[in-house]
Amino acid sequence: MIRVAKVLISRPEDAREQRDLAQAALLRLRVAKEEKALLPADAVARDGRGIVQTATARLLKLPSELVRTGVVPAEREELVEAVVREALDELSRLTSIGGEA
Repeated sequence: MIRVAKVLISRPEDAREQRDLAQAALLRLRVAKEEKALLPADAVARDGRGIVQTATARLLKLPSELVRTGVVPAEREELVEAVVREALDELSRLTSIGGEA
């Protein structure tokens, strides 16, 4: 491990530069936290789950709402429901924003 460190940081000024960069990054994080620019991960996850649950419930109501308002004929409700469920299924397989499982 020490040999790897010597290869990565071959000059003392490189070590100082790495230290300075790390300290600057840490300072930026501390400032962001103090300015409330960072949110606790559990709060973000909780809010995200709430948004997903609300969106899911609303989307599942969509086929019957479209029939009730006359936008879609009653005989097409099952088709619209299948499209909504397919979209929800696809969304449920996402592992991150912009990423797939």
